[in-house]
Amino acid sequence: MVGLAMRAGRLVLGTTAVREAARHGKLSGALIATDASANARARLLPLLTALHVRVVKCGTLRQLGQAAGRERLAIIGVTDAGFARRLMAELPDEDRLDRSENC
Repeated sequence: MVGLAMRAGRLVLGTTAVREAARHGKLSGALIATDASANARARLLPLLTALHVRVVKCGTLRQLGQAAGRERLAIIGVTDAGFARRLMAELPDEDRLDRSENC
């Protein structure tokens, strides 16, 4: 599903791009690597939580990067609500970080 969303141009890749999309209200969801650095989590999670963006931990840096055609990637943002719903539905609820959980 990530590859399809990527080809459709509905993803933003990396911390800076995800933060920018979130600030402009264009983000419907996000996938964050389970091994993302504490710095990356600190820069992303408070902003995404405040903006009520659903965040799910999903795979490692390498796995997320591979899914998006990169070597390593800490976060993938989804800009399309339909793609975000489908991606999030495929992942277990215990991996959700948009509640009061920490990574």
